[in-house]
Amino acid sequence: MAVAGAVGLPLVLGSCDNSKSTVPQPTPPVPITNLFGINGLNATVKGNFVSTELADIADEVKNALNNRFRYLTTAAQNMYKDVLGRGITIIIDENLEHPNFQTTHNGNVIHINFGILGDERALQMAIENAMLAIYSDLMPEVGRARDGYQKKVTLGVSHHNFMSINNPLRQRPLG
Repeated sequence: MAVAGAVGLPLVLGSCDNSKSTVPQPTPPVPITNLFGINGLNATVKGNFVSTELADIADEVKNALNNRFRYLTTAAQNMYKDVLGRGITIIIDENLEHPNFQTTHNGNVIHINFGILGDERALQMAIENAMLAIYSDLMPEVGRARDGYQKKVTLGVSHHNFMSINNPLRQRPLG
């Protein structure tokens, strides 16, 4: 009986193939290049998705950025270019503290909630509010001119203070 157990044990251990890992490998980030038709103005999209899904998400983010950019004032367009010129990484995340977006204090990462994908206006506003938060950290005088704008907009779509008459980045309404 002890012999049968000893013989069976190597068979069980021998059936394990340690050469293949079952841990999923991270999907490489997807670059978004030539934003707004400007050569060299790029961003990177990351997320925990298969490659084809992440490529589709990157296209959605690029379309939202390009479509929104057309309706911005020159000052707001310059803000977009300044922030994106820093080499921004946009991470699509399902587990955020805030419903639509978060930014990092070093000013180069924007987290976007996966749940707003498919709603271009919500995606545009989340990215815009995140970029405004980053920009105001980079340019304190802009932060003071925001006329009460709060960095942690919990819904990421409210921008009534951003539209203040005193705000130098005030934008035209969406078409």
